[in-house]
Amino acid sequence: MKKTYRDRLEIRYKTFLLAPTPEARSLSKEEILGHWAMVKEHPGGERVNPALMATRDFPYPHSMPGAVAIKTAAAQGPEAEARYIERIEEAHLVDCLDIADDDVLIGLARDLDLDIPRFEDLYRNADLERAVWRDHQEASERGIHSTPTVVLPDGRVVVGAQPKEVYEAIVQELLGN
Repeated sequence: MKKTYRDRLEIRYKTFLLAPTPEARSLSKEEILGHWAMVKEHPGGERVNPALMATRDFPYPHSMPGAVAIKTAAAQGPEAEARYIERIEEAHLVDCLDIADDDVLIGLARDLDLDIPRFEDLYRNADLERAVWRDHQEASERGIHSTPTVVLPDGRVVVGAQPKEVYEAIVQELLGN
């Protein structure tokens, strides 16, 4: 969508933490992978790999480290942020890496040729974790409790993964096309 609409579309990413800490995770790894299996059956979900994640010996990752890493990449610009989000999603859902592991998160930044010394320095900055918590609080106050959730400029909210056509129609409407 961003490529299609270039300067006519602004995307701002905000954080909502499904499991801020390992203790806050409400579902077991097996239950989560059951959701992955359903996603895999829908268009666009073909690459999701619940079978591989089931073989991983680490606990299912919690949200905070990855959310902080996304904020860290965002400090290198909106393009870096968008690329990092795509890469961390692929690392989690397809490669089935532990996206709560600092070395994995820094490695993803390296994959994208981000400024690694800057990334490592910012990643350990407590201000970014506070920024993640502010985003999470804002989402909670707006009644957002799932991801993805898209809040449109006119206040409408689109909840859940939607086909690209849904977003195309919304953008066309908002742009008056």
